[in-house]
Amino acid sequence: MKDPSKTRRHVTSAVQIVAGAALIIGLIIVLQFVTALIQEQNVPEGWSIIRPPGEVSALVIDGDIVWTGGKDGLIPVNRTSGIQLPLPRGSPPFSHVRSLAIDRQGWLWVAHDGGLVKYRNETWVVVSPGTGIPFTGAQAVLEDQEGAIWVGGEQVLATYGNDTWQTVEPPGGWHIPSVDTLYQDREGVFWMGSVAPNTGGLYRFDAHSWTLFSIDDGLPHNTIKEIAETPDGALWIGTGFSTRGGALRIQNGTWTRFYPDDGLAGNSTRSIYKDTAGRMWFASEYDGVALYYEDRWGTLTTRDGLAGNEVKAIVEDQDGTWWLGTSGGLNRVERDSLFPGCNC
Repeated sequence: MKDPSKTRRHVTSAVQIVAGAALIIGLIIVLQFVTALIQEQNVPEGWSIIRPPGEVSALVIDGDIVWTGGKDGLIPVNRTSGIQLPLPRGSPPFSHVRSLAIDRQGWLWVAHDGGLVKYRNETWVVVSPGTGIPFTGAQAVLEDQEGAIWVGGEQVLATYGNDTWQTVEPPGGWHIPSVDTLYQDREGVFWMGSVAPNTGGLYRFDAHSWTLFSIDDGLPHNTIKEIAETPDGALWIGTGFSTRGGALRIQNGTWTRFYPDDGLAGNSTRSIYKDTAGRMWFASEYDGVALYYEDRWGTLTTRDGLAGNEVKAIVEDQDGTWWLGTSGGLNRVERDSLFPGCNC
């Protein structure tokens, strides 16, 4: 026969363990809330941290709306006040939003893990999943110079034009594990990147032929996280996984690699941007953002006002205000604000 007192002791011990775990979790949540509140209240003058969103993977500006996309889905923010806005009525559910684009007809395209959606004038259209659509989840979306929409996803690259979807496939034997980054340069050449650390790489497609570049050709890393172009025609590639990687500049046939010894904040390069003042932004995966201006380098981290040390997206609006999508929320930085800790 079981000892009732022994059973009660076991139940009491179990209750104490559960209560202790709940207390620890509660303390962690409170600590995170207080830390975030202190961070938001102690940013430099001209800076602000906007939460939600708690994480931002993609940014695009449409008039007075800053559309943010990330783990929290799609969140619009008023550009002038920084106040979060409600989604327009009828919005479908969103999973992790990976990419945003606005086409020449005013449609906002939203690529997320659960599909592809477009929005304009209070009208939402769920493009994918859908009958005849060659993909489900979408990782990247782009409007090309001819007005066609390109979408990248897991093992798929597709285009939409003349009311028809078509897949674009490399030559026989080639395999793109995922198209996570899409860009068309000013010469009309398409560049695609995959974040797969072992089987990724940089793909070039000029509408006639394909070229695959890897670390054997000079890439700092096979994981491609950013493809951007500056007004001088230089193509910039952000690469990296974990603590490895770097930035690459391709200009006039010359490849130049950049690492922390050259001024980067960290090896793994998450995003690259050149603002209207000529300042170059190089965001790392873990170590903040490095800025280069007039032969000077500086670094910004959460200690200097960043909402998170991983800056995933950077845009500048018509007033010269910078919007930084980070792993810890959204930053709004006024044009004339000083950059503490950075002589840029």
